[in-house]
Amino acid sequence: SVGGRRLVDFHELAEQLDSHVGESLAVTVQRGTHTVSTNVHVADLHAVTPSCFLSLSGAVVHALSYQMARGYNVPTGSVFVASAGYMLSMAGVLRGSIITSVAGKPTRDMEEFKEVVLGLKGGERVPVRSFNLVDVHRERVAIVKIDRQWHPTTWFQRNGMIVMEGEGK
Repeated sequence: SVGGRRLVDFHELAEQLDSHVGESLAVTVQRGTHTVSTNVHVADLHAVTPSCFLSLSGAVVHALSYQMARGYNVPTGSVFVASAGYMLSMAGVLRGSIITSVAGKPTRDMEEFKEVVLGLKGGERVPVRSFNLVDVHRERVAIVKIDRQWHPTTWFQRNGMIVMEGEGK
């Protein structure tokens, strides 16, 4: 039961959770003859689910989702390389990497990453620190040549997109 209301399927459970985001609910679970009751805080999944991504030189970079963060024990919101594209793959920054700094500036989230990357000139070579989720204890440093020749830098936001050019093309 949730909030004192007995539920018999997941659809009803989803409705109850969706209608109580940000609140605490009394939850009782029965399995066989064993019953457990507790209070559960209902979190907003939209707040921990990526709602934007940056496309640059064929790469796709977005905030690390809570599912991936939980599975690899890495903070949510970290800068995640979903697709390396031309520029990052040429430097060895592969799909599944977490970018921790660019040009010596920390990139703890997408806003910091976007700000740093857009301030770089096309053709500029900068160090990028990262680690791959399959080997979280091995930091890598690569020299990335900023390439804006063939692909515009585009910020995609849920329900829209914005083309954002950096300092140089």
